[in-house]
Amino acid sequence: MKFSKRLAPFILALVLIAANLVPISAATNVSVILNGQYLSYREVAPQIVNNRTMVPLSETATYLGMTYTWNDASRTMYFTKGNRTMVHVLGSSVITIIINGVQQTYTYDTPSQSIGGRTVMPISMLADTIGATVDWNPNTYTVTITTVTDPEIISVLPSTTNVSVDENVTVNVTTNSSTASVRLFDSNHNNLATGTQYTDVGANRMFTVTYKPTTTGTQSLYVYGSSDGAMFSDKNSKSFTITVSGNLSISSIEASKTSIATNKDVTITVYTNESVSRVKLVDGYNDKEVVETSFSTSGSQRIFKFTVSSSAARTIKYTAYAGTSSDFSNSVSKTVSVTYGGSGNKTTSSNISIESNTSGKYKIITVITYDDINRVELRNSTGRNKEDYIDLDGAEYYSNTKLKWEFSVKTSDLESKYYIYAYYDFDNDEDNYVSKSYTVGDDKDEIIYDFEVDGGTTGWHLGDQIDIVFYTDETLENVYFVDPNNGQLNCTLGPRLVNKSDGRWRAIFDFTGAGTYTLHYTDSDDKNYTKTFKLSGEAGKW
Repeated sequence: MKFSKRLAPFILALVLIAANLVPISAATNVSVILNGQYLSYREVAPQIVNNRTMVPLSETATYLGMTYTWNDASRTMYFTKGNRTMVHVLGSSVITIIINGVQQTYTYDTPSQSIGGRTVMPISMLADTIGATVDWNPNTYTVTITTVTDPEIISVLPSTTNVSVDENVTVNVTTNSSTASVRLFDSNHNNLATGTQYTDVGANRMFTVTYKPTTTGTQSLYVYGSSDGAMFSDKNSKSFTITVSGNLSISSIEASKTSIATNKDVTITVYTNESVSRVKLVDGYNDKEVVETSFSTSGSQRIFKFTVSSSAARTIKYTAYAGTSSDFSNSVSKTVSVTYGGSGNKTTSSNISIESNTSGKYKIITVITYDDINRVELRNSTGRNKEDYIDLDGAEYYSNTKLKWEFSVKTSDLESKYYIYAYYDFDNDEDNYVSKSYTVGDDKDEIIYDFEVDGGTTGWHLGDQIDIVFYTDETLENVYFVDPNNGQLNCTLGPRLVNKSDGRWRAIFDFTGAGTYTLHYTDSDDKNYTKTFKLSGEAGKW
């Protein structure tokens, strides 16, 4: 076939045009919806190329809130939004996304290109740059773009703004629902703490982060949010300031009185450094505690005051703990003791009464003390190993001012000698107790117990009446007392020796002189028993 020379230019023009055409689908009405709003394009309409939606670069980038720059020499485009930057060379199918200096490369199946003098590119390139999602509806030829709402820190509430070194600060952070995690930074952008767990509060989220400062001074702290848990933006962030002081310290603790009558007030004064925001005072008798946050100042010291008292005669150790505005987790402490009920402790080694009796398979060891004792220990013959102990809750009042402590020891385990340790407080302070040894063999065959001389065993005068009370679970016969001169005392059944049905016996006789007195009695089997005790006269009289 021969062609006319006249047609040659026309045919050449068609070939050139065909060589520059790209395959475009017949559909011409491609719609783009961004966050529910249709986008309009003035110059080049969105279109399908190689089954990919191509959109005008500059207009779409503007709709997405991205800034756009062009390097003509390298034919390179730069798109930036927030902390994200996308780099792309015209005609390439590769993009590089840089987030906070970290870059990652992505490859697509369709390159960007120029149509009608305008650069178009796959919509997914731009959407991926800002982390948006893209959906395609083939029935309506509609592309829907949904951007992720920027994370937003709505409010920041620290548990305290005045803290001590190594004290925890808890920060409650309220954010919008697009925030996946929060992070606490210092002014040098150092990561201090990250919170990923949250609670939904209406349309918002509540995160909690904890920070423990290690240096003193005023610190500015910043809370950033992240929508993906990896990249944190300072956009919509919040900041706050804390003041960090030094370690807690108690310089001294004082009691206005260390010995005072019962039901009288004592002032406990605690001196601390400026790092202490509150003081907790613990009563060592019943573990009752009082927290005081009010204080006065004297120079660099803070002074906390407490008012205490006791209705019973006892020695109480008070312990003061220094705390911060939030807790006592790094507390330091100091103690002071106050004796109620007079000057000094009433219970001494000499006036502790110890007796024992047999009950079935057990030996009952009974200890009588004044009520200033809070704890009694029964130790074995080594004097070191505790066999048993009784706290105040396990004691009974023996009289208005005395307590009875009872220990049960199996007769098969019975030792010949024990030690009684009576403590004035619950802490078993080695400097705050009295002790007394007890030999079981001295009265292990006795059937009486709680033997007590009213008024004590010292300080008597000739002719004074001695009043003695004791108890027994047995029937006693032939009961009489012998004085130091082996003379039987005028103490017979009747008004002066009373046998009551509850097992309580009372004997009254005249003091005839200092020395050893002996109680004689027999049981129902005519077995004879004796119990000796010493009475002494007033000092200097005998």
